Amino acid sequence: MKGRKPDLNKLVAGCAGFIGSQLVEKLLGQGSRVSVIDNLTSGSFENLLSDGRHSHIDMTLKTKAVIQYAQDRAGKLRILALTPFFLPSEGGGVRAVYYLSREYAKLGHDVEIATFNCASYGTRESDADKIVLGFAHASVRSARFPAFGIIDGLRVYRFPYVSVSYPLSYQSIMFSPSMLSVLLRQAKPDVVHLHGIGWFYHYGVMAAVTKMRRIPLVITTHGLQEFYDNTYVRSPYPIRIVLRSLVTFTFRSAARIIALTKADIPVLSRFGVCEQQISTIPNGVHQGTYAGEVNGNLLGALREKYKLRKRVVLSVSVVKPSKGLEYLIEAVSYVNHDDMTVLIVGDHVEFPNYVMKLRRHIRKLALEDVVVLTGWLPDGEVATLYKCADVFVLPTLAETFGLVLLESMAAGKPIVATSVGGIPEIVENYRNGILVPPRDPEALGEAIRRLLDDRQLSERIGREGRRRVDWNYNWRAVAERTLKVYEEIMNTKLRR
Repeated sequence: MKGRKPDLNKLVAGCAGFIGSQLVEKLLGQGSRVSVIDNLTSGSFENLLSDGRHSHIDMTLKTKAVIQYAQDRAGKLRILALTPFFLPSEGGGVRAVYYLSREYAKLGHDVEIATFNCASYGTRESDADKIVLGFAHASVRSARFPAFGIIDGLRVYRFPYVSVSYPLSYQSIMFSPSMLSVLLRQAKPDVVHLHGIGWFYHYGVMAAVTKMRRIPLVITTHGLQEFYDNTYVRSPYPIRIVLRSLVTFTFRSAARIIALTKADIPVLSRFGVCEQQISTIPNGVHQGTYAGEVNGNLLGALREKYKLRKRVVLSVSVVKPSKGLEYLIEAVSYVNHDDMTVLIVGDHVEFPNYVMKLRRHIRKLALEDVVVLTGWLPDGEVATLYKCADVFVLPTLAETFGLVLLESMAAGKPIVATSVGGIPEIVENYRNGILVPPRDPEALGEAIRRLLDDRQLSERIGREGRRRVDWNYNWRAVAERTLKVYEEIMNTKLRR
């Protein structure tokens, strides 16, 4: 209103986040008048202005500090990413959060990552870390303060959690009450981005808090197809009712939902999401990791360790039932495998019964010298295996996106993949890969055989895959498209 003095506290709250004392001193000017704030290792301008101990700092200097900070922060966002797992855990979702957040930071935005204080799949808590209560277990790690670390400039907070398993569930229920503190603190993020939807109980509560605090919420649907096909549909009816309510509420609390492929849209519509609420943005891939020169010493060590033969067929995924790896093992029978090694790379700690089933299948088909389950491998070794492979295979039964497809394309390798979920949007049949029906080992084996025998076809498909990665799937482009989504929803919020 005309003639009304601006509310300095509101101005501050809108432009200032958590800052260190060095930045405060820089903005307020050096000298004895600001030495009193030396002990502030972290704080906001709200605290600075409301604290009576700083009353000797005149309002002119305070206003100057706020204006300068607002100018410095113009166009820069405070982004809070919530993800169930983060590095050093493995998985496509983990890599997506890492590379996307790193690009935000390079563009000057403030990024914080909140995650469970655990690792996905391969790294489990020891018995000492658990309290067993019937069929439930709870982590007893730091119950009051999250572990904190910085990974490549990204601030990562790891929160203790409760994990509950019960006989009728196809997925553990993980929930972290203490993670709520990251949303209830004084300085709000500009946007909260939830990655994945399988952790519905936890995310439902987090969505409620963002709604209460009027913080724009964005959700990326990592693993939506897998959740729907393997958890939702297979759950007993009473559990499906609960799941539907939680997932629907979470989606409706979001200002925008980012689908990795258009294949997610029909699934989202089943949970009441309208198409206007959806943006389709794929994941990217870090091309340099897979397109560089081969480390000869490492490759030699891997060849010796796994007794690699002349031709190598590679599959990379977490070893679990939805990946359809038994069909890959059976497909080997349809290929002349005298000089071939099939490497199945990925963690298999979480699903021991499935691993035992695969090993029995290998013995039954007398393929012990052909098929190798390597377990988890470091990223450097996986990248080296991509480079030396002749064919990459993803025989999955459900897949939202399939980041491993981009990795194999970046390495210039021909692909055989099942035509499920969002895969047909990444792989165009006989252009940058060959698509086969799921659960069809004969078709899978025939596609592998054709790529191994026809080198000209393999090289053409590999070149096309690398070209598509260069143009369509670099992380900078993905980050810029996602930032535009943030800006759109924030502008909508301001107009209201």
